[in-house]
Amino acid sequence: MEHEKKIIERLLPYHPEVEKKIGGGIDFITIGFHPDFENSRCLFIVRKDGVAVDFSFWKCIKGFIRKKYPLYADSFIIRHFRHRRRSD
Repeated sequence: MEHEKKIIERLLPYHPEVEKKIGGGIDFITIGFHPDFENSRCLFIVRKDGVAVDFSFWKCIKGFIRKKYPLYADSFIIRHFRHRRRSD
């Protein structure tokens, strides 16, 4: 799908563990429930070897900001990417 291609080409390269996540190549990207965090949905890379590996698009975005705007990245990330608790 076109949106998967855009994620792979433009966002995933900025993940801090991109090589580990990609492994031997990407078959597709999907959404699923994270095995360690109850009721938490996340993105998974399904590699060509059939292994599904979770990845954080937030880490990709933060990596992009750090690469493109190194002087302002830390203050921007602290200001705009705070962890907020969801009220149930």
